Amino acid sequence: MIAACSDAAAPLRQPPITRGPRVRVAVKPDGIVLVVGDTVRMRAATDPPIPVSWEWAVLPPHLATVDSRGLVQALDRGQLEIRACAEVPERVCGFAPLTIR
Repeated sequence: MIAACSDAAAPLRQPPITRGPRVRVAVKPDGIVLVVGDTVRMRAATDPPIPVSWEWAVLPPHLATVDSRGLVQALDRGQLEIRACAEVPERVCGFAPLTIR
């Protein structure tokens, strides 16, 4: 018996694309209440822990300011969100709600 091979065999399958673990972001403290003029230092961390540079934002921006180190200053009364984002390599963000009275 003679067996033969053919170049017309089934096409090669591409291996499945695998991605690393999903990165989550926690921003703390969350749910705090400030008075106009108060400041608070926010902290952000990834899970799993990896070193990143954070980009901070306040939504809506007229209620407070936040600097590049996460220091928030309350400017006006209202409900807002402090957001921290990083590239890990895709962009991931976390947020914490905050109230100013």
